[in-house]
Formats: sequence, structure tokens, C-alpha cells
Amino acid sequence: MARVDFRPSERLARMRRFLEADPENLDLIADTVELALDEHGFTFAQDILTALPDSQKAEPRIINLTGLTALSQSDYPAAEQAFGALLSGGIDNPGVRFNLGWALAMQDKWESLPDLLDEGVRTAVPPARLLWVQAMQHLGHYDDALTTGAAMVEAFGAEPVLMGALSTLAMDAEQPDLARHYAGMAGDHPEGLVTGGLFAVQDGQTEAARVGFEAAIAATPKNARAWIGLGLTDLAEGKPESAARTMETGAEIFGDHLGSWVGAGWAWYVAGNLTEARRCFEGALAMDDSFAETHGGLAVLSMAEGRREDAARHAEVARRLAKGDVGSSLGAALAEAMRLTEEGQEDAAKALVQRAMALVLGRG
Repeated sequence: MARVDFRPSERLARMRRFLEADPENLDLIADTVELALDEHGFTFAQDILTALPDSQKAEPRIINLTGLTALSQSDYPAAEQAFGALLSGGIDNPGVRFNLGWALAMQDKWESLPDLLDEGVRTAVPPARLLWVQAMQHLGHYDDALTTGAAMVEAFGAEPVLMGALSTLAMDAEQPDLARHYAGMAGDHPEGLVTGGLFAVQDGQTEAARVGFEAAIAATPKNARAWIGLGLTDLAEGKPESAARTMETGAEIFGDHLGSWVGAGWAWYVAGNLTEARRCFEGALAMDDSFAETHGGLAVLSMAEGRREDAARHAEVARRLAKGDVGSSLGAALAEAMRLTEEGQEDAAKALVQRAMALVLGRG
């Protein structure tokens, strides 16, 4: 049954009556479903499609509408099945490829997207350009993505949505100058605001950073990077408890992004709440025990708690995971600096901390 809160237009209701009188008319079926989708009557459309006999469900136009209806209802596996069937059946066009790509992306199935969203698709379907960049970013193909991204900018101009995505990509690729450049071209797009906000925090412009992060969150409430950035702003302004809570919001949205949980742990540590700090650090450790930052944070925390054996153990693991370059990891550097301080090597400890604190905001 159609949802009670959906009221079809007079035209749609009339077409449904015609369909009841002529249920074999494939064009009428398709036109009715398309109109229902246009009117956001997604369950209404689903009702019609579900009632069709198998012979009609196998028609390409009906398969396509089945996929679109599934996308409209966030049923991404069903959408993947529908558009995948069209593609494997020889119906290969940019719209089908993009819709299949979108269904896959919503399920975090990124591996096939770069090939699926080829140059022809990216040219014909503008949103495919963003989706392609996001896929390459998820797969860690930063250099290739930035090269192709620059070519897309030259071909299609400074589309704010593409500029925002490329600013995030450049940030993860640890190319800060390029990230700033793209963020400056992204206008009010949320990803550009977040990238610009991170640099504003780094530059000490916390008021401007906060405005950007809050605008990004207002536009995209599940923007994990914006929540993390807002937490960093709180931390820079001396509000560690607020920073910790805000960063945890971002970490929960990210799910298993270790750096976010470690960042929240440091914020709780600065706020003096060692219990909450340990909860975040140990949560990150449970997700992945091979991250130097986590062990470094636990070393510092254990030292503050007087648990010297635990501190020494985590500090050693942090040094090993940092492959001897403890200055490349904030947590490992702080743990090592505490050891050096205890041994009276205060100048070396200070230099190490200064090096670690100068790390560029990047994927960690």
C-alpha cells in the first residue's frame, strides 16, 4: 500500500486508474512510475513495480525504473542489482554507469568505480566527477586523482563541488598549498569550507574557522571532518572539554577513523579527564593496534597515571611503529620526549616536541 502521507496529484491518480484498466500497457506503467517518482511517491511507485508479472519486470525500462525507485528509498543493494543487470545485459550508457556507481559508493564498494566512471561518464554526467574523485580518495590513489582532477578543472571549469572534493583530496595527499588553492575556489561548498577552516585553525584564525565549520555542519550535518575541525577550533581556543565532545561526534560519524578517536583522547587529556582519555585511546587500540599515535597517547596517559611499566611498553611500541622516526608521530614524539626529560635531556625533548607540533594537518 502507498504511504498514507503521500497524496498523488490528480494526474497521477488518473493515470493509476488507466493502468488498472490496461495493466499490460508497458508505456503506461513506465509513465506512471516516472510521474510517481517525480512527485516523491516512492512507495506508490514501488507498489506498481512489485505488482508486475515477471515478464514485465524483465523489461529494460522497468529494470531502470526499479533501480531508480530503489535509489530513492536508499535500497542500495537492490539498485546495484538493477543497474548491474542493465550493464551486463548490454545497456551501457553514462546514466546507467553513474547510477550503478552511486549505489556501489553508498555501500562503500569503491574498487570498481574508477573504471566504471570513465572519462565519457565524467563528461556526460557532472556529478560523476565528484564521485570519481571520492572513489580515488578512498582507494588511496592520490597522485592519479590529482592529475586527472586538474585536467577536469581545465576542461569543465571551477565547479564548487569539484573544487571542494579536490581540496579534501589534496589535504589527504599532504599537499597543503594545493589544498588551500582548491579550497579558495570552492566558494561555500562544505568540503571547501572544512579545508579552509583547517588552515584557518593552523593560522590562528579561529573565529573564521568556526564560522566555516558551523556553515559546513549546517549544510551537511553528518560531515565528520567539519565536526573534527570544530573540535580543533575549541581546542585552539582553550576549550578542551567541548573540543573532546565535538571531536567524538566526528569520530562516531567516521566510525573507524583512528586519528579522530586519538584526537578526542588528547582533548580529554588536556581537559584533565584521564578516564575519558583512556576510553578513547583504548577504543582506537581495539580497532587497530598498529597505529603509532594510539600507543604514543597511551604511553603519555599511562605516565600521567603513574603506570610506568605500561608507559614504557606503549612508548616502545610507538617507537617501533614509527620506524625510528618518532618526530613523524605526535603521540610517539610526546612519549619519547617524556623519556628524554626524565633522563635530563630537556633540550632534545623540547626540539622533538617542536618538530612534532609542526606536523602538517593531513590524513592523521
